[in-house]
Amino acid sequence: MNTDRYANLALLAKTLHDAHKNDELLRKQAIGLICDGIHQCPAIPSGLVSFAAKDRTVSNLTKEHFFSRKISARTIFALYDRGASIQRVAAFIKSRCRVHYVTKQENMDLVKYQQNPNMKTWRQEYKAAGIVLVPYIKKNTKQYIYKIGKTEYNNIQDIANKYGITPMVARYRFSTKAKKWSDWTRERIN
Repeated sequence: MNTDRYANLALLAKTLHDAHKNDELLRKQAIGLICDGIHQCPAIPSGLVSFAAKDRTVSNLTKEHFFSRKISARTIFALYDRGASIQRVAAFIKSRCRVHYVTKQENMDLVKYQQNPNMKTWRQEYKAAGIVLVPYIKKNTKQYIYKIGKTEYNNIQDIANKYGITPMVARYRFSTKAKKWSDWTRERIN
């Protein structure tokens, strides 16, 4: 089985399209399923965050699909109507899984603009909702000073490089209670 969820959705959409392209009611239901499928695919961060959310960590942000999933699902069927390949549709689906980070309130505020037929682009919707996007800079919420014996380190990557281990193994050694790694300690500095 293919693990590329975008390609899997494109294949599913092709199957639904071919089975229901001539029945308007079934086609509409199939498009609804594809809309849900887009929501289930992994979100791809755009690299932008709303100004109001810029100082929050990812876990405190809302992923906002800035392209309408409903319109995208209709477009997928239109692409298949024009003879597009599964690979082309998978690439389109991936492009429509991009998200901006916003606050929960901003996400709710956007709904009325996204449902307004006079709004033609997501940029117009964001402007009408008063959302300004800025580059997202990932916040490191926990910073440590790491100690191995009497030697101090500022970051886990330096330790991993020195000991020929992965950062994940190094983190484990600092968090385990095993006596073998008892001289591996860390002190939170923020």
